[in-house]
Amino acid sequence: MKTDVCKFFLLLVLLPLLFAGCASGQTEPEESYGQTVTADGRLPGDDWKVQYIEMETGGGGKLLGFAMTGSGLFTAYSRTAENAEGYPLYYLSTQKLGQTETKHVFEKISIDMPGEHQPFCLFSDEEKLYMLASCVAGEADSYLLYTADAGGENLRQTDITAAWKTAFGEERGATLAAVDENGLIYIGEKGTECNILVVQEDGSLASVLRPQDCVLYDLAGVEGQVYCVGRSQGKDVLFRVDSQKQELETVTNLPDSKGTVMLRPGQDNTILYGYYDAVYQYDPEKGEGQDIYAWANAGMDGRNINNFFMDDLEKLWVLPKLDADIFIMMQLQMPAVRAGNEPVAEKETVIICGDKVQDTELAKAVGAFNIANDKYQVEIRAYDYDRLAAEIMTGNGPDLIPISAIGVSVAANKGIVEDLTPYLETSEILSRDMLNERVLDLYTVEGKLTCIPPSFCVITLFGKESELGSEPGWTMEEFLDYADRHRGLTVMEGIMRSDSRTVLVMMMWYARQRQWVDWDQGTAKFDDEEFVELLRFASTYESKYDGSSEYAEEKWQTGKLLLYSRPVTGMRSYLQYLDILAGDGVAIGFPTQEGTPCNVLSAYDGYGISAASTHKDGAWAFIEYLASSQTGKDVYQYGIATLNSAMEEMLESSKEAKYVSISGYEIPSATDEDIRQFRQLLDNAVIRDGELIVVNEILTEELEICFSGGRSVEETAAVIQSRVQLYLDENL
Repeated sequence: MKTDVCKFFLLLVLLPLLFAGCASGQTEPEESYGQTVTADGRLPGDDWKVQYIEMETGGGGKLLGFAMTGSGLFTAYSRTAENAEGYPLYYLSTQKLGQTETKHVFEKISIDMPGEHQPFCLFSDEEKLYMLASCVAGEADSYLLYTADAGGENLRQTDITAAWKTAFGEERGATLAAVDENGLIYIGEKGTECNILVVQEDGSLASVLRPQDCVLYDLAGVEGQVYCVGRSQGKDVLFRVDSQKQELETVTNLPDSKGTVMLRPGQDNTILYGYYDAVYQYDPEKGEGQDIYAWANAGMDGRNINNFFMDDLEKLWVLPKLDADIFIMMQLQMPAVRAGNEPVAEKETVIICGDKVQDTELAKAVGAFNIANDKYQVEIRAYDYDRLAAEIMTGNGPDLIPISAIGVSVAANKGIVEDLTPYLETSEILSRDMLNERVLDLYTVEGKLTCIPPSFCVITLFGKESELGSEPGWTMEEFLDYADRHRGLTVMEGIMRSDSRTVLVMMMWYARQRQWVDWDQGTAKFDDEEFVELLRFASTYESKYDGSSEYAEEKWQTGKLLLYSRPVTGMRSYLQYLDILAGDGVAIGFPTQEGTPCNVLSAYDGYGISAASTHKDGAWAFIEYLASSQTGKDVYQYGIATLNSAMEEMLESSKEAKYVSISGYEIPSATDEDIRQFRQLLDNAVIRDGELIVVNEILTEELEICFSGGRSVEETAAVIQSRVQLYLDENL
């Protein structure tokens, strides 16, 4: 038995962190948006301390949320058979909440609530605790409002059924609620046309707010005022409820939430708005707002957040979405709050080359790893790819290097990365036979394993079987002849959206990089006659790309495309593509010199350990985590898992009855022949060995000049040859 099994399972449960004029009285909103990246390139809150704390409540059922009163924090769950008699609330005092602990245990308070009453919303102000509940009696539902003192005592029950039905009819989805300084309770339904019920504490109807052209996102009470955020006229807008006029007043525009919104009270009469990118703080008195914490600092985005609140010490508590029984919260402390806290043991820091703003999947993986690992923490740092190889060789580079940035052969032959074979042989979590052998072979050069990608996709070209036959593979001459016979059609859309001339060249570059760049010797070969011939052919092809929003699938089905391509990220995506091809499709693949089948394997986040790193064990711990923390249901990232067991589970599940995708597309079940063809895609895959961003940019820049008439074909080939060779000379 491997000694780190327990820690491995903790990593697995953390993995889902990884895996898109409104009313009367309205005034023109001011432009008050967040700034996710500061002027000096830093993210807001990147100097905050992140601590992960386990919360133990003992509760079951669906979490209803959190409620802060003067005495402390309350939480509650939907009713289960176990709490049919005394309904439990879970409570953590303000004093305990402020203590520096790695685990907080909530106290249990049983309240007298009839067993047939099902709570569905918990909220509070400074003095009272509130709870909404429903009851099914016969054919009709009734709705109840429970109130209690700040400590949970003196529970009172009020029937609000009549008021509820005036506002919502028979609908049951209203789960947003807040209370104002006059004791009025505001109840709304998230994601619907703004429809807010206002009731007195005695259950009587006060009013129903029905502003036009506004979709409600959330409600919050702040210092006796009730605010809401909604989508109005294409913008996310903060509103204040005028309790006298009982109407919404526009306060300000907010950063675009992309549909991910939570509104919470902050300190000193401020409002916190948790959206896709960050936590935004707005001060109504000053009329000013700013992002105070970017979610990327903690390796996530707003889609990964279930709830958050700010305590009296201005510490931000965040509940990530974890598909597990472990109740873990992040405690985010700004520098001013840290004084007096017990020191936290320093972890060894491993630097990884990346962009935590652009690469959200990497940021989420880093966040999950940092939660679970008690010895190492990974920090994402941006590097200039143009100079990355040179910085690594001089000892100034990162500990973990994206292999795609420097090329597999270069990384191995120039001694830039460590051989991962010895690490894999001594691992207590991974072994070679647990991983896809084809993937490992592709990333092994001269016996050196450069990286272990956690997941990947296979890119192929689909064509018409009626014209190309049923067997994959063709030569470059056959491909060019086929394109020549179909002039007038767009060559291909899917993985690339550009004019056909550029696509023709870049398609060849995808599969023939070894012919035009010798990565071992560091020499470019773009003056090769084959490349010049390709440019000459492409320059005469009619540019067929209108930039329309019409999907590639629609263009294929209406006969506008010669070839169709999408990344095959799993068996179901492959089946979907075959279905789109309507029984006349073949995965013909990329042309090769010999005409043998050829597809392109593209890895997701394949990292090598820098040979110059002084943190090699920590770097391996992260690679090991990425490769091992995958299951058939929850892969680390979009794509096919390198872990054999996960890939086989994925293939097996594809045999089940037809599957409806998240977009509503019906995907048929897989046959044994489908699975054989899928495996063949991987068997015939190559990698884009020198997937250098620099070389790609050189090609696209020079092709644009050539095809717009700025240079001849021969001049273009010469310039590409010169620029690429200069890059290779300087970096290799």
